[in-house]
Amino acid sequence: YLGTLSKVMFPALRLGYLVLPAGLVEPFARAKLLADGGSAFLEQEALADFIASGAFERHIRRARIWNAERRSTLLRALTQHFGDTVEVVGANAGLHVVAWFHDVPRRQARAVVERAGALGVGVYPVTPYYETAPAALGLLLGYGALTTRAITTGIARLADAIAPARRRR
Repeated sequence: YLGTLSKVMFPALRLGYLVLPAGLVEPFARAKLLADGGSAFLEQEALADFIASGAFERHIRRARIWNAERRSTLLRALTQHFGDTVEVVGANAGLHVVAWFHDVPRRQARAVVERAGALGVGVYPVTPYYETAPAALGLLLGYGALTTRAITTGIARLADAIAPARRRR
């Protein structure tokens, strides 16, 4: 298993990990040393102590609760402001979702993103991730670093940003 601690701790830590069978640990450690000897020793040692003490596990449990609350707030706010005109994908895990606004044409993406930005809401269109652009507006919505109040306020502002695009259909 390969993972990173960027999202569960903080991005500046810049440490990843591999879970390997015992027989592969030494060969992988040698390969890592040959390929990249740049991982910070002090940070690795501090993290090892953090894990061994049980504090990391407690942190993960708290983070899951916080993120579930934020995700739930986001989904409620989307339903409140957009009803059945929005379809949310990826709401089971992670720190972001994709929201498909079926009543807003994709060609309105730039205008919606600009209006949302002017209202202090950062959203990203999904069209750059598609070879053939979808018909509806799809936006990537992150919530991991936001308070529940900021999420509620942000979705209300997003509704204001999307309203003119709905009228231009």
